Amino acid sequence: MTQPAQPSKAPSPKLSREEIARREIGHTDITRSQAWVLTLAFLAVIALVPIAQFAHDAAAARRGIRQSALPPALAIFPQAWEAARLLFAREASAPAREATGWPPFLDRLFRANNVLLGAIRRCEDDLDRDSLLTYLLLPPVQETLTGLLGAGNEAVYPGRDGWLFHRQGLDYVSGPGFLTPEQLSARRRGGSLWQPAPQPDPVVAILQFHNQLQQRGIALIVMPTPVKPVVHPDRFARRHGRWPTPLQNASYAQFVAELRSPQGFFNGRFAESAESVRPQDPPELRACLDGLAAARERLVAGGVLVFDPAPVLAAEHRRNGAPQYLQGDTHWRPEGVRAAARELARFIEAHVELPDHPRVEYGSHAATASNHGDLVAMLGLPPGQTLYPAEDVTVEQVLTPDDRLWRAHQDAEILLLGDSFSNIYSLNAMGWGESAGLAEQLSRALGRPLDTILRNDAGACATREILSRELRKGNDRLAGKRVVVWQFAARELSGGDWRLLGMDVGEKRASRFVLPPRGHPTVVTATVAQIAAAPRPRTVPYKDHLVAAHLTELESDDPAARGGQAVAYLWSMRDNVWTDAARWRAGDRVALRLQDWAEVADELDGINRTELDDEGLQLEAPCWAVPSGQGRE
Repeated sequence: MTQPAQPSKAPSPKLSREEIARREIGHTDITRSQAWVLTLAFLAVIALVPIAQFAHDAAAARRGIRQSALPPALAIFPQAWEAARLLFAREASAPAREATGWPPFLDRLFRANNVLLGAIRRCEDDLDRDSLLTYLLLPPVQETLTGLLGAGNEAVYPGRDGWLFHRQGLDYVSGPGFLTPEQLSARRRGGSLWQPAPQPDPVVAILQFHNQLQQRGIALIVMPTPVKPVVHPDRFARRHGRWPTPLQNASYAQFVAELRSPQGFFNGRFAESAESVRPQDPPELRACLDGLAAARERLVAGGVLVFDPAPVLAAEHRRNGAPQYLQGDTHWRPEGVRAAARELARFIEAHVELPDHPRVEYGSHAATASNHGDLVAMLGLPPGQTLYPAEDVTVEQVLTPDDRLWRAHQDAEILLLGDSFSNIYSLNAMGWGESAGLAEQLSRALGRPLDTILRNDAGACATREILSRELRKGNDRLAGKRVVVWQFAARELSGGDWRLLGMDVGEKRASRFVLPPRGHPTVVTATVAQIAAAPRPRTVPYKDHLVAAHLTELESDDPAARGGQAVAYLWSMRDNVWTDAARWRAGDRVALRLQDWAEVADELDGINRTELDDEGLQLEAPCWAVPSGQGRE
């Protein structure tokens, strides 16, 4: 019996190496024990970071650096409760509805959403600032990137020959014209749900201030101070050495022309600005434009005096080849300050009629200072870095006829409003000496005393806000003034918030807030009702910062303070390190020693600070607060 024929098997095709590899990749044999080991190792690596962070936060809380040992992410839950309370609250929010036109529920919904978004942002900032990995890894990594590759970070760009440049200054020079319709419109649409958009037009704000001063017979001199790349573009890139200096923003010439001859502004951009006002814009904008329209004839007849120190500094650099700016800092050198002050004094004498005044013969004293610049600090390099050594400068301190350090006089006929370019050699806390800044050198060149309002950063609005607040309190800082010099960094023209402010003198009023008598500090325990936000260390061009806080439910052995409330300033950042107060939140219970702010104002008033949003609280006399047990700081 014959067997049926079996079909022959087709020969297996020979696989290429690529096909074999493809099959093996698609199928991997792994034992159960290997799977457990890999899974546990993966989970351990993921869990290690938050566990280490929690241990780090707990240790910081035990040392008193943090208020709580809980992770920053858990801080959002109290705010979530506050958002829920706003959402389901029955009381009407009439003012908000009038401003938005929304139905009550939508109004509450959006307000609750803003609370949550603000809490999320603060949580992200806390994680970014307090991250253990950032603390351990960022400085050595930044040192490697900067040393080997010449890389900076989001705020600082390395230039040539050891020079550093602030990004905002480079953006001012290389960016679009700050007065172009597209740029103004884009900045007006900026901001966020928890931070309003800036007022981007410097000409409108300056003309408003000019109009307010004109009504009191006071002249205004505007002094846009050039940033480093305006005078030294060749220190950033070699090819810029062929470009003529000073190197300004594309809109700078238009800006100066519109101030000196406002007719061009009124015939051109003013009509566009008035027509572009939206219902959601702040009412101050419409009021300002109406005020400018009413004063048009007077403003056109006498434009704003503009003193531009950029050509002075560029000429000094061409004359002697010496740099006019510090290599590792955003600011000018002492020689540049003195040159600008001499020319500013001549400008004032030529354009402003001042009453006869016996010339004050100020003396001078040479002193040396050595420091790492603010840009070196913003790079975030490790302590002891050698990439950017300290710079040495020689300053000329201005002395009174009786050999005392120069001090401002509130009854002087000239008022200087200035930012850190005025402060750098005046405010000892900045690390470059004292009594040798722009105010001192200008006073010496004029032979006259000066009054000053100086504040680091935000030159577009900070000093005017201080002046406006003083006037509303009934303290008329403009009484007897003949001229106001407004100095601000030129980078503010493209990135500043040119807020529109009133300059009306208010009535002095009695305060029910706690203010200890001079020389008699008061120890209290208080609840933080509100506290202003502090900037993240190494993200701003200054290393020290103050915040304002509203304190309630005071407990004290002093009967005058018991049960009261106070507005206080506190250190929030020292030498680019956050203090405990920077981490305080509303509802925290804190122990403090309060004293009259006037006792420390001469020393601390020039340091940048963040105010409370409540205008009523801004008008209260502030205290100086130090957490108990920390000394005077």
